[in-house]
Amino acid sequence: MAITYTESDGTTTVTHEGRVLATYCDECRAMSDVYVMASYATVVEDDGTYKNVLYNYNFELDLRGGVAIVDAPEPVVQAWNTHKQALITLRRQQEHDAALLRMQEEEARRKNRPEKGKVMRVVRGRKVKTGTVGEVFFVRDGRVGLNVTGKKDARGWAVDPVWVNADYLVAV
Repeated sequence: MAITYTESDGTTTVTHEGRVLATYCDECRAMSDVYVMASYATVVEDDGTYKNVLYNYNFELDLRGGVAIVDAPEPVVQAWNTHKQALITLRRQQEHDAALLRMQEEEARRKNRPEKGKVMRVVRGRKVKTGTVGEVFFVRDGRVGLNVTGKKDARGWAVDPVWVNADYLVAV
């Protein structure tokens, strides 16, 4: 039977005969501040693509109500199920790849996080020459003090330190 629409004047229209694969309900935004339950049918188009068609709102201003009955032939339903499974597999692989990338980025951030005593190299900036290497002796509020000469005064403070933003450094 496919999707049958009944207009407000009582006339009926039938669409997507032999092509309805499944039906489902979901929340839909009918107006700017009105959300309603809507009924959708997943159909196969003439070119073999799959599409979700809205056939009924649970809303008082919906003048065109529809009813959908699953009527696609079994081989078409099997092809759709195979397609859905392939999409699920692809989505899982993408989620796995994204999680792996997040872990690698976090590991790189952790490795390049300035800590007191760590030897780091300047890779960006204006005032300190890129390639400058030094030992971190101070970290606060995104600023890092580097002891590039290795010398300390009588108090144990770095002689001729350089000050750099933390994100301009990488670990050596």
